[in-house]
Amino acid sequence: MNAPPKVIGFVPVYKAEKFISKTLEALAAQTYSNFEILVCDDNSPDNSASICKEFCSSDSRFKFTQNTENLGWFKTSEMLWMQAANKSKYCFTNPHDDLPYPNYISELVELLEKNPKASIAIPGMANQRPDETVVSFYEDASDIEDVVERCFRIAKKDKDYWWAAFHGLHRSEFVEKIYPIDKLRFGESEFSLDLISFLKMGFFGPLVTSNQVLLKKVYLEKSVSHNWRHNSKNKSALWLAIFKEIENSHLDLNSKIKLQKKLSLLLFSRLTGRFQNLFK
Repeated sequence: MNAPPKVIGFVPVYKAEKFISKTLEALAAQTYSNFEILVCDDNSPDNSASICKEFCSSDSRFKFTQNTENLGWFKTSEMLWMQAANKSKYCFTNPHDDLPYPNYISELVELLEKNPKASIAIPGMANQRPDETVVSFYEDASDIEDVVERCFRIAKKDKDYWWAAFHGLHRSEFVEKIYPIDKLRFGESEFSLDLISFLKMGFFGPLVTSNQVLLKKVYLEKSVSHNWRHNSKNKSALWLAIFKEIENSHLDLNSKIKLQKKLSLLLFSRLTGRFQNLFK
């Protein structure tokens, strides 16, 4: 009997001493048999590193490293994506404050095995905020073979909780093709780079969404994405990056033109609507 596919996940850690133990325990409780977890502390000023190091020393499936200087969320994640993808069939990121359910890996591996063209298997999420928990299933761009329509739906990001895809199980052979990713040219340089990663995975294959809730995403006030400013400067830089990635992609010329045209019309419509609202 063949061994199950190798899966490697990673946890970028920064100032997480209050909750990192719960995250590592949730990963250790996975029912899947063939996985490893890379834990990297981004030179935290608190006790995160010592907590992670002690945990990893007690479980051979966990490997600990620490950056000698603070690289930030994106550079640390990019480094770990490449390490994980290089030695696995499937890989995933697990933010230091999110809790995967025990069947997270097993269910998503099964989805990708059944859908050999798929680039990402997306989990249902329980989105925990201070005042409520909302269950979400991002399906807007799932099961779409046409690359133009699929990437159009990803890029327009008009459905809540689209970021579940970034937290899904990725096909490693595609991950190795999408990095490195340039930071934004202006504004907050790491603003919504998870969307750029998602879009580039969409270039390579369809998406599949689990019908089960497999991850609890915890929204903290001090999280990286919570502090991004969704202003016109950052959004403009993001759109510039989207068009650049389409232009530099492996897609054929006709697909590039069709996708850029659809997104240009969408942008024009949105900008026109905002302009008209100013005079109401």
